[in-house]
Amino acid sequence: MDWDAKKMAKPGLIVAALLFGSIGIITHFISAPATLIVAVRGVVAIVTLILIMIALRHKLDRDAIESNIFVLLLSGTCLGLNWLFLFEAYKITEVSIAVLCNNMAPALLILIAPLFFTERLNLVKIGCVGLAIVGLVLSSGVITVGLSEGETLGVIYGMVSAVFATFMIVFNRMLRSITAMDKTLFQMVVASAILIAYTLVTVDMSNISLTYTDLTLMICLGVFQTAIAFTLYFGSVVHLRSDTFAMCAYIEPVSALILSAFILGEDLSIIGWIGAGLILGSTYICEKLGNRPGKHILSLDFKKMS
Repeated sequence: MDWDAKKMAKPGLIVAALLFGSIGIITHFISAPATLIVAVRGVVAIVTLILIMIALRHKLDRDAIESNIFVLLLSGTCLGLNWLFLFEAYKITEVSIAVLCNNMAPALLILIAPLFFTERLNLVKIGCVGLAIVGLVLSSGVITVGLSEGETLGVIYGMVSAVFATFMIVFNRMLRSITAMDKTLFQMVVASAILIAYTLVTVDMSNISLTYTDLTLMICLGVFQTAIAFTLYFGSVVHLRSDTFAMCAYIEPVSALILSAFILGEDLSIIGWIGAGLILGSTYICEKLGNRPGKHILSLDFKKMS
């Protein structure tokens, strides 16, 4: 099964986005600290990937890993920090807000892509990023009802997670001649090592009491929302343009908003829904109009300017 095939990139990313969209809902029902959840999630994902590789008789390509080792270490570190800040945001603010903050990553990717790849930044794309930022402000609730200290920290954590997610995507697009399963496994190991070390330092394990529900949900997170979802995700990112990737990735917040409204009873205000619409609509506009040729659109090619 080769999830690196270009024809599977968009469907694979859509499935991954739907899986990611349910993470906040599942996390809501786990009583454990956020750092412990992400550490266990990573370990379960590693075990799952190893079992899948054994079942498929897939051999780890050590030469490919060695040739990409530096970028893999950077990406794995960004992945671990993205998880850490996102799950902390889930714990101290509403799932819908944390998801929207984290999903500023595709907009940030569009903005910085010309610095790393042969993609152009034009007025349409800049305008779409601006709309996404306005949408984030509206959906966060800071204008209508204000945010408590904890909610403000949750928004900050969500935005920090978005920054790390953006650079994780950038580094993954720099990888060459390595399968989705190999790069997923290696990055999971790096991310989990960071999270386990952080958990051991910051969490008093003697006071942790986990229920069967907690354990079951954390295993589900590791198997489906991590091992399977990230294999699809990393297998897709290398084949899609930044704006196409961004449009597909925004299926995640849409599904998360719907699930949080129906399952958790969370609901954005009218202003909040307008903000969510701006975030999602800006990416749609960017996908449809951002790459159209025309003299009326300002194109900036940073590679040629440097």
